[in-house]
Amino acid sequence: MVNMELFHSLKRVIYLSKLDFPTFERRPPSRNKRITIDTNQSNIIKQFSLNITDIREKETVYNHFKSNGDDTHADDILRFQIMFLSSTLDFYMHEITKDSILKMYSKEKEKSKFYETIMISLESVEILRDTPDSVEWLEEEMIHRESFKSYQSTNNIRKCLAMNSKKTIWKIASDYFEGKGISIKDHLTELYEKRNRIAHQSDREPITRIKYAIEHNFVKEKIDIIEEFVNIIHNELKSDN
Repeated sequence: MVNMELFHSLKRVIYLSKLDFPTFERRPPSRNKRITIDTNQSNIIKQFSLNITDIREKETVYNHFKSNGDDTHADDILRFQIMFLSSTLDFYMHEITKDSILKMYSKEKEKSKFYETIMISLESVEILRDTPDSVEWLEEEMIHRESFKSYQSTNNIRKCLAMNSKKTIWKIASDYFEGKGISIKDHLTELYEKRNRIAHQSDREPITRIKYAIEHNFVKEKIDIIEEFVNIIHNELKSDN
């Protein structure tokens, strides 16, 4: 009898394998396109948690391949998980940054140094002039100015956290993990480097073209740590409001 849950998971993996994953050369979207965003913090963290659950559920597919002795495809599922995990972290950082900037503008939270250096287009100035009671122009401005950026490397994540708050959130998170004998910087760097090798080199060694090894425990550990890292960030940002 066919395991339908496994069948649908495999279908989804096959579909996603045909898609091009985003790279660091993304272009800003057309300004003619109307965009809206959700600035509710609870919805942002809920979406992150759903994404993490989705990543963990790929374990079913991984176990299927392993139980049938198909290590090649099992390892590819682990690579999918790394890609999705990095993307999930990036998406969270973008969403929470838009939320923070909008709250700073509406005086719901204290302004960061970054806030006062934000540059806006004349188009947005005109919209603000014509509709002074609306914040939609700022929502769109943040999307168009931030959408092409990537918050996956350690340095970019640190800069992003500085945009979001006057608190030293990076240090707070780093100190927390250091107290557990964990370097969050090292883990973020490992995730970022593995993601790049998968996205840009098919996870292959440039000379021999042989795929790099990937371990199940490595992936599981990264998922757990990124989830904990984001929850620490989110708790700190909630206390800003």
